[in-house]
Amino acid sequence: MILFFLLSLSSIFANIIDISSTILDDNLNPIENVTVNCIDNYSISDADGYFSIKCNDENIVTLNHIKYTEINIEVEKIESFIILSENEAVSSPVIVYGQFNKISDKNFSTQIIETKKLNKNSYSHLQEITHKVSNLNYAQGTSR
Repeated sequence: MILFFLLSLSSIFANIIDISSTILDDNLNPIENVTVNCIDNYSISDADGYFSIKCNDENIVTLNHIKYTEINIEVEKIESFIILSENEAVSSPVIVYGQFNKISDKNFSTQIIETKKLNKNSYSHLQEITHKVSNLNYAQGTSR
């Protein structure tokens, strides 16, 4: 009971801090559209690789991009520049069909959730992981 009280008390007085950094590749080029998340807050890096996000000082910040390896960094260890390495993922071609209007000059963020992560967390429905994907438009159906 005392432990629960102390944990509750520490979460009430946790410090919310502004974090900003620039994300670069191995050649020191900025990486655009990196998804940055910190529990319930999300941000996406701009054309210069810059992002800003508010996080609890005890959180872990996760950075991911389809082309680069996902990394997790403790909030207090975030530096002015973060280097991401290219992902060595190999996959077969994916063909997407749909009925969309032509879109030009738009930026899109794509996120892959690996099967091992889904299996490790024992999700039973898509709704349980929707909070993990930033910029997701999700309409709940009655499939349960």
